[in-house]
Amino acid sequence: MNDSGSITNARTDTDLAATWSATIAVLVRALPVVADEPARLDPLVARSAATLVVLTRSPRLRAAVPDSGGIADTLSQVLASAPAAAPAAEAPLVADALHADRDAILASVRRLTTLTRIGHALPRLPRPVPQLLADAEAMLGDAVARRDHELTATLLTVWPLLGGVWTATARCALDDLLATHAAYGFLPPLDGPVAPVGEDLLRAGAGPTGALALLLTLLLEHAAVPQPWAATDTDAAVCRALIPDAGVVDATLAVSGALRQAMRTADRRAVLAILEIALGAGVEAESAIAAAVEDLAGHGPFAAARVA
Repeated sequence: MNDSGSITNARTDTDLAATWSATIAVLVRALPVVADEPARLDPLVARSAATLVVLTRSPRLRAAVPDSGGIADTLSQVLASAPAAAPAAEAPLVADALHADRDAILASVRRLTTLTRIGHALPRLPRPVPQLLADAEAMLGDAVARRDHELTATLLTVWPLLGGVWTATARCALDDLLATHAAYGFLPPLDGPVAPVGEDLLRAGAGPTGALALLLTLLLEHAAVPQPWAATDTDAAVCRALIPDAGVVDATLAVSGALRQAMRTADRRAVLAILEIALGAGVEAESAIAAAVEDLAGHGPFAAARVA
């Protein structure tokens, strides 16, 4: 590859619509299975309900999906029979892209979904939209590296929720999700299933499947189909330096993922080495690099806690 980042394949609404229909079918099966587990059921009901709202309001989505009326009826019936979900706490938006834990990130995106009326409005937000998108990019690398498909799909919803232009980083993460779905027929929790999709796998895969369903719903509503990602020489060079045994991903994903890992282990030498590689290659991992520099300088939001 060269640095042109040229697209070698194309993706259409029809491709996403087929994946969306398959995802909804798994979602319908999963909802009754997790009915006795509030920790899994509540976010699944919230995402399913949001999916149904968008499907109902979007003529573009209904036109893109064959039998969308029947799918909406089925999803509505399953939701009506599900136990009521506990109202979600009004979580703040994550303020630190390198230190926030998984639950805080999921809650933050759920809050953003509510604030934007599931991507239907762009109200006054606590931080500028470009900053929110950059923060989501900074958190994506770790989610992709850890094969956390639910977190990856949830973070990617930030782009259609905010009307963001799809970056190479986000497209690379989306390609990973869609390839995983194609391999297994649904989105598993981490690694792929080793048995037919029964109740155990439906339980474990409910969260990732619900997150993917909402993401694809929003993409189809906006007819904003991100084209496949293509690696560049920079991506290959950065990945050789940072993740030599993990294949090639977008350089920003590799840098942000490595920085979050180094932060988790408080390895300041590793942070400095990663920054040197990123800056030398001209990688624009804006939020991840800024947060790492602040942390090293003792000015980050967690600096006071470390000193104390």
